[in-house]
Amino acid sequence: MTLLAPAPTDRETPPLVDTEFFVGRSWAWKSGPCAAVSHRFAVECEVWDALSHVLEPVVRPLRLPGQRASGSVYRVLARADHEVPYALYRDQRRITLATRPEAVAHALAAQINRQAIESSIDDHVLLHAAAATRAGITVILPAEQERGKTTTVAGLLREGYGYVTDEAVALDPSSGRIEPFPKALSIDRGAWPLFPECRPQSVATGTRQWNVPADRLGAVTERGSVGPPRVVVFPMYAPGNSTRCTLMSRGEGVRELAQATFHFPRHATRNLRTLAAVAAAATIAQLRIGSLEDAVEAIEMLVSQQIVEELCG
Repeated sequence: MTLLAPAPTDRETPPLVDTEFFVGRSWAWKSGPCAAVSHRFAVECEVWDALSHVLEPVVRPLRLPGQRASGSVYRVLARADHEVPYALYRDQRRITLATRPEAVAHALAAQINRQAIESSIDDHVLLHAAAATRAGITVILPAEQERGKTTTVAGLLREGYGYVTDEAVALDPSSGRIEPFPKALSIDRGAWPLFPECRPQSVATGTRQWNVPADRLGAVTERGSVGPPRVVVFPMYAPGNSTRCTLMSRGEGVRELAQATFHFPRHATRNLRTLAAVAAAATIAQLRIGSLEDAVEAIEMLVSQQIVEELCG
C-alpha cells in the first residue's frame, strides 16, 4: 500500500535550490522540534497571521517540547508579488505552490504522512489503520481510505478513549508495542455533521477535510508507546445498512492485516511473523457500520470482553 502526496500545482518538477536561498529570510513562526513516528522535522513560516488557523492544527499535535531540533525543515514562503502566493519546501526541495492557505496545510500534512511512512518502514511494521486505547486495551482499525476508520476512531475518542493515530499504526517487531502517531484527525466532509464541536472557525469553499487535533474531541493523546493490539476491527462503512460485527478467524485476520501493511514485501518475513503474533493475541472482527453510535457500541463490547478475559487470566 502506497501513500501518495498531492501533485505540485505549478506542473513544474520541484527544483533543488541552494541553501543560501533561505538565508536572510525572516521567519514569523517556528514550530520547534516535531516527530511523526521516526520522521523528525520542524516547520518555519514567513507569514503566520494568514496561515495559523490551518497550519497550527496540523503541526501542534506532533510537537516535542523540550527536545533538540533535528531532521527535515519544512518552510512556507510568502510570495506577495506572485499570482500564486505560497510555496512549501522540504529542506531544499520545493513541494508545491498554492493559492490558498488550506492547500498549503493539505500539502504539508500529506508530506509529513509520506515521510513518516518512508522513514519508519525499516524499523516498524506499519499498518494503514487508526488506533485508540481504553483501560490498557489497544484497539486498531485497519482499513483502506473511505472505509470509516477516522470517523470511527473519532467516535471512540469522544467516548473517552485515548488517541494513538488515525493514519499509521507503527508496530515494534520485537515487542508488538505501538509507537503513537497522533496527527490531527482528517475528518471528511461527509462526517462533519457527526462532529459539530470540531468545526473550525472558518471553512473555505472547496474544503474537503477538517484537520482536528484529538483534544478538540476531549481526548487525551498517548505519547509513549502503547501495548500490542488486543482488539482488531476491520471497519466498512455501509450507509443504509444495519451495523453488524462478525468475528473472524486468526487466519482471516492475518490475511487482512497483511493487505493493510504499507510496503509489505519489503520485509515480508518479519511482517508476517509480527502480524501472526498480533492475530494470536487479539479479538478480530469485521464491522459493517451503519451508524457511528452503533459502531462505537459494538467496539465497546469487544473491548469489555477483552478486559474481562485479561482480568481472569
